[in-house]
Amino acid sequence: MAKRKSKSKKQTTLILTAIACLFGLAAILMMFAPAVVQPDTDSSFTGVQTAFGYSKTLGISGVLEGKVQVLNVNALALIAYMLPIAGIVLVVLFRKSSLFNFIAAGAFIAAGVCAFLMVQTFPATVIGSEYVDTTGLWQLGIGAILSGAFSCVAGLASIAKVLLK
Repeated sequence: MAKRKSKSKKQTTLILTAIACLFGLAAILMMFAPAVVQPDTDSSFTGVQTAFGYSKTLGISGVLEGKVQVLNVNALALIAYMLPIAGIVLVVLFRKSSLFNFIAAGAFIAAGVCAFLMVQTFPATVIGSEYVDTTGLWQLGIGAILSGAFSCVAGLASIAKVLLK
């Protein structure tokens, strides 16, 4: 005969699922905050700009106008903001499966690591035909830091849910 879960264990599992989902959602929403900043200036790029690329229109409107690609797509930043979506889907759809909750925890924690490493893969800039290495000029912004922290907390909640079963 199978053991029945106690009511408090069910409530704890439900609370941990809610914590994982809320912190995962908060990690995703941090893509709209500054993810990469230049410390001594006001220059910053949001997570959306860093992940999906960013182009800027320069010149006088209608006369001399041109688009300049400032940032290309950054795969690591894209992963950092997309893995929490996968984690939330796995936590919600497969609430009773320990395997899928463990995979969701891995997705959340991997997203956190990618968010903290985002500045390491921040692209160098090409100005005209000249390559300019901008590796040391940029630092993590509050959006990337909070996204990484929120993703790791969501991963820990998902692991705690697996361990309680």
